[in-house]
Amino acid sequence: MLSFLRGEVVAISGTTVALDVAGVGYAVSVSPKTLSQLRLGNSVTLPVTLIVREESMTLYGFLDNDERALFELLMTVSGVGPKLAQTILAAIEPAALSDAIAAGNEAALVRIPGVGKKSAQRLILELGDKLVRLSKPTAAVSTWQEDVVSALVSLGWSQKESQAAVDGIDESTIDPRDPGSALRQALTSLNRTGRR
Repeated sequence: MLSFLRGEVVAISGTTVALDVAGVGYAVSVSPKTLSQLRLGNSVTLPVTLIVREESMTLYGFLDNDERALFELLMTVSGVGPKLAQTILAAIEPAALSDAIAAGNEAALVRIPGVGKKSAQRLILELGDKLVRLSKPTAAVSTWQEDVVSALVSLGWSQKESQAAVDGIDESTIDPRDPGSALRQALTSLNRTGRR
């Protein structure tokens, strides 16, 4: 089973690239997005999937393993073949696709070329429980406000009181990397107003 190809891009024709891998030329079908990252003469590594049909064997190449995994997941949906899966990947970002499926947003899906109402319904039905939200988290760690509210709640104040105290902090007076300074200000505010 092929996992990836590493070689030199020796030809580009439409959405197919030819890779010279140790003297052997491989024709790889790629999406326009992947194609935009490839240049003649460049050495590249493409994760690939080999699709074997009765009449053909076709290699599909991707920018990364996540894109390949999404392609393979799309192909588990009845009625979605490799060409349509590739079209879907080219037409919509993975996070937007995930959001549309999670929300049952048929309208967003039927805007994709080749996806009709029935295909959109199948995508929602068959991938709803499989497709994890792919959008990148907005923050890798919790904000200082969340840290301070959590600390205040653990010290005995209510969520509402804690949030109000944090909302009253002037951000310009604290170092966001030092939740301790914000916590001290919130405690001072709570003690001054006599809330407990």
